[in-house]
Amino acid sequence: MATEKQFEHFKYLYAQEEERYKELISRANIYMAIVTFYLGFFASNFLPTTKSSFPIAMFDIVKLSLLLFGFLTFVSAFVFIIMSINIYKHQVLADPKEIIESYGEKVPKDEEFFDDRIIEFAASTIKNRDINNSRAIKLKRAAILMLMGVILHVVLLFFKISS
Repeated sequence: MATEKQFEHFKYLYAQEEERYKELISRANIYMAIVTFYLGFFASNFLPTTKSSFPIAMFDIVKLSLLLFGFLTFVSAFVFIIMSINIYKHQVLADPKEIIESYGEKVPKDEEFFDDRIIEFAASTIKNRDINNSRAIKLKRAAILMLMGVILHVVLLFFKISS
């Protein structure tokens, strides 16, 4: 039978994954702001504003390739960020009202109660850890793509300044 200390340990593990979830979502929001800024930059600086002016026509094939690849890296990063924010994939604990109603007339002993809650905490923690790991991998890929996009942006600005 489980003790209250064991219950507290599993509750702590669950709380750690909840905190990690919040940190990952916060990081995703920051990444989203960066990607939105850069996509806006690319759109405002390199897309035509009128029919008579088309800045891309001034580029040679290398500059155009850099521009398109840079744009695609940020679009790809945007997709990874959206995938990482998937809020529907998060395991929650059982509803306390349902738990109480399931007892009926017979109230379980503390040991039985803690056993059941530990199982809940363990299952939820494992599932949330797997979801958070997947979310972290997607955000890491988004960060790499954003870094590539920034590097391409700097190279493109170098070409723009030198010509």
